[in-house]
Amino acid sequence: MGLLDYIASFFSSEEKKPKIVRPTETYSYSAPTYNRSTNTFTAKPPPSTANAYPGAYSRPTPAVVPARRQTLEETFARLSVDDTPRRFHSIDDDDTDSGIVPVYTLSVTDQRVVVFEPAREKFIESSRTHLGLRNIEKDGVYHCSGIAQDRLGSLSTPSALTRKQYLERGSFTFGSAATYRDIILPALLLGSRVRDFEQRCATVDQIGTVVLIIPVQNRRLKTLKLKTTEGNTFEIDVKFVKKGKEEDLDKKWTVICHPPKAPLPLEVVKNAHLEMMDTNPPQPRVTAALMRTYANKKAPIFNWELLSAIYGTSARRVFPAPPYVNPQIRLAKLAGTVGLNPEQAEAVARYNCNAVPAFVVESPPGSGKTMTAAAMAVSYTGSGVQLFLSTANVPVINMALALSKLDYSGLKPLHFISSEKEELMTDETRSPFSILSLAKEREGLNEKIHVLEEQLKHAPNFEEKDKLKAAIQRVCGPVYNDDYNVFFATVDMILGRLFKGKPDGKPDSIKKKIMNDVRRIVVDEASQLTESALNALILCFPQAQIVLIGDSKQLPPFRYVAGDVVSELAARSALEVVKDKMNLPVIKLTRVYRASPRLAAHYSDAFYGGGLQSCKAEVSKNVLDCFGARSKGCRLLFWKVKGWQKQSGTSKVNDSELVSLKYLVNMLRLNGYDEKSVMIISYYEAQRKRAEEQLEEKYGEGYEVLTVDSAQGREKKIVIVLTTRTSVPTDKGAFFSCPLRCNVAVSRHQEALIVLGHQSIASAPNWARVLSPKYFRPVEDQKK
Repeated sequence: MGLLDYIASFFSSEEKKPKIVRPTETYSYSAPTYNRSTNTFTAKPPPSTANAYPGAYSRPTPAVVPARRQTLEETFARLSVDDTPRRFHSIDDDDTDSGIVPVYTLSVTDQRVVVFEPAREKFIESSRTHLGLRNIEKDGVYHCSGIAQDRLGSLSTPSALTRKQYLERGSFTFGSAATYRDIILPALLLGSRVRDFEQRCATVDQIGTVVLIIPVQNRRLKTLKLKTTEGNTFEIDVKFVKKGKEEDLDKKWTVICHPPKAPLPLEVVKNAHLEMMDTNPPQPRVTAALMRTYANKKAPIFNWELLSAIYGTSARRVFPAPPYVNPQIRLAKLAGTVGLNPEQAEAVARYNCNAVPAFVVESPPGSGKTMTAAAMAVSYTGSGVQLFLSTANVPVINMALALSKLDYSGLKPLHFISSEKEELMTDETRSPFSILSLAKEREGLNEKIHVLEEQLKHAPNFEEKDKLKAAIQRVCGPVYNDDYNVFFATVDMILGRLFKGKPDGKPDSIKKKIMNDVRRIVVDEASQLTESALNALILCFPQAQIVLIGDSKQLPPFRYVAGDVVSELAARSALEVVKDKMNLPVIKLTRVYRASPRLAAHYSDAFYGGGLQSCKAEVSKNVLDCFGARSKGCRLLFWKVKGWQKQSGTSKVNDSELVSLKYLVNMLRLNGYDEKSVMIISYYEAQRKRAEEQLEEKYGEGYEVLTVDSAQGREKKIVIVLTTRTSVPTDKGAFFSCPLRCNVAVSRHQEALIVLGHQSIASAPNWARVLSPKYFRPVEDQKK
């Protein structure tokens, strides 16, 4: 073995210990005030722990003795059952390759290479002969010596250790803001660029009769001009467009095309990404937020306190609980008070404490996380603005509705939501804090809005409708002038407020408040927040304490695939990223209120080690009694379906299962349980579409028919799960057998759950535990 091989063995061997890391010094940190209008920071002297104020964070020191020593049982109770000791490689400034740019190879042919680099929205095309590297693979990460005016320098293959730094950041400790700039930020941007490209592309869903999945467009489609990643362009005429629904995670359109006038390029195959040449989509906001820091190399990173807790040395601290106070949360209209359980009370207490820059609230299904978030809002005693965010609209609306049920006097909430999305809301689900809702509370504005809305109902065409919608927005204008201190929004929407100026050029008081005064950020369904989005929030709001509320045993960000290069670059779950180094508190909610003990036992035992405690009383009435002897008083049914699955593109369908679904829905309707009480969850998109179409044909619109991914965060009195498969994979990590997906699917019900499936799924990984006769009654599918 040569000397270089011997040295390299210390990095490649799993048995070798990482470099010794010096203990981090104890220090206090006060977030500086950032004035965006002058692009300057005003630094503040470090305050003492005794005089902490909103925006000041102090690391606990060994010299500080808690008021009450924790018992050994309490110490272990604060650690996750998965918190096994880990070893981390330490990365210092000298370990990074300054000046080297990481690139991602989107496409590789014999003559041409297409790459993304962190700083550019568009990909770069280059001849292979100029790159100086013989073996270049598609979907790889390489180093580039430099990039000038869309021209690549030479490429090189990063070492195995360097590649791990980009893709397995949780295994390393990054000791300074410089290593964050050189490794973490470029990796996040690189992955975000590729994801952004995929999202704005048309994806080939079917060949023959060409079917494309495209992003939502603000124009009528007649012809699409498309470009393959290999550089070939072509046009195709549009025959029909089917628009996606709001609950669809991608919210994309399905485009059926006319037969092409010329042969398509050979690379136009199923699942191929085609760049849409005649559109100019805006830069995604998460990427824009990361780019602001990446582009300004000289600007200091003032929130390194939080970033170092996430990416720095793992201290495995056990955090003493803050002084225990169980606040009495008053209901609206003097209707009484809401008591918090001890874990919820601890979360609210930490929210009002400046000891740490962030913490996690692990919240299993039905554990009262939405009420916990609302309690945080009304109990907050600090100064500044509070943000309540999520990656999707439904969790944000739920938080707004929860706050509206409490006495929120002293708060001035505003919900950012587009008028298009608000049109889809019912009276029960409409946010009370949207601009339109707030405007209707004002007598003078309400009358004008009512007149315009009546005209809108009878508008003769789309052009007239657009004019009336714009008129309603103008009438609502004065509502923006109020002094708000609580904002509800999706992550994309709130970042958009930072980057978007007012068209009339007038000062935007809301934008100024968001830029300078945010002190608290709560993110619901945080398991679906990407690492990139988390970093965007940290960089954009350096004075804010961040609270991540979510469940690490539910689904990660949409389209995250473990081991996939792009997923690992940018799309890991923020919840897992924050917990990696165990430097921040994790509060675990274990009391659940959605389902009674019998109805929660299967997912508590299968996925939470039996650790969930249901606080909901068993109800005497069984909503499934309409099925007579087949239910025998049980409210968890495994309805065995005969028949066979069929492939539909990359998805699956099962006609026999759809017949059974319609029978179940009809029986429930006859007994008073209609679309307001029933939700259908499908494992496969093709089956979901068919189920939705057939139910709409028979009963009209109204039933929620969702994929498992889009059902996360929702609940209903009765849930029917369509599993569709008749051949079951044995791989525990497969799509169907994924424990996270299975957990979401079987935990949405309040009073009853029916799982439709072939007998074989009862032996599938994870499903075997869930569908045990201990919990579920098997029912043979004899409908008549």
